[in-house]
Amino acid sequence: GAALFAAFPIWYAALFSALYIPLTLALVFLILRVVAIEYRGKKNDEKWIRNWNIALSVSSFFIPLLVGALLGLTSMGLPINENGDRVGGAFAWVSLPVLLGGLGFVGFSLVQGLAFIALKTDGDIRHRARNTLVRWSPVLLLPIVAWVLALDFTTGNGISWLCTILAVVAVLIAWISAKGGREGRAFAGLSVFLAFGALAIFTAMYPNVLPSTLDPAYSLTIANASSSEYTLGVMTFVTCLGLPVVFVYQAWTYWVFRKRLHVDHIPEAHDATELAELPTK
Repeated sequence: GAALFAAFPIWYAALFSALYIPLTLALVFLILRVVAIEYRGKKNDEKWIRNWNIALSVSSFFIPLLVGALLGLTSMGLPINENGDRVGGAFAWVSLPVLLGGLGFVGFSLVQGLAFIALKTDGDIRHRARNTLVRWSPVLLLPIVAWVLALDFTTGNGISWLCTILAVVAVLIAWISAKGGREGRAFAGLSVFLAFGALAIFTAMYPNVLPSTLDPAYSLTIANASSSEYTLGVMTFVTCLGLPVVFVYQAWTYWVFRKRLHVDHIPEAHDATELAELPTK
């Protein structure tokens, strides 16, 4: 959001002002998810853990659903007028792109999550995650594939179609790798699938960044929605310095925690409230 505000302020204003409700809900679920992760292990009580598990599951479902809905609208358009203002009521954004983008992100999150679990665990959990991935990934990935193809058939070009083909090849390699027990290759293949899928979407949209469903002339483009050349130049310089640091840091954390986890590694359940009541010297 901050980067979008700095680089494309008009795009930011049109998109975020039209989506107050889903964006607010996304923030609420992001907060709830973090709280659920933190509080779940504070008390060794079955009801306590079950309730926080429900909160964690619900928030983890709605976060990609709402983010995917936002990206679906970004790619397929909103009813905006010549001033970039939304036309219609508070729920004018509810449409087929919302459903397609939301389900697409939820489906991919489930598939990539299963691949990561299979990659980072061992024993029964590993086999269950891998088997579920092989069985359900063709179904779970259908919405995001339909999303990309819908754009290719309407506004696509040679580059977007090439990216789509490469994405399909990557996901096929991922599925075959998962079936053969090569979880690392499966996870990498799904990551490449997401990267080329995103490239296919944005190259199919080009030069639009937010199409208008009322009139194509009202669409926001990279030219009429961007900041000044100076601002974009500064952002490019900062990104070129900061992004490699993020990549190196993430690579380092993956390397440090590269070993698989087994149920034997999980410590015994404890009650944090009881520990807090122990006398101190």
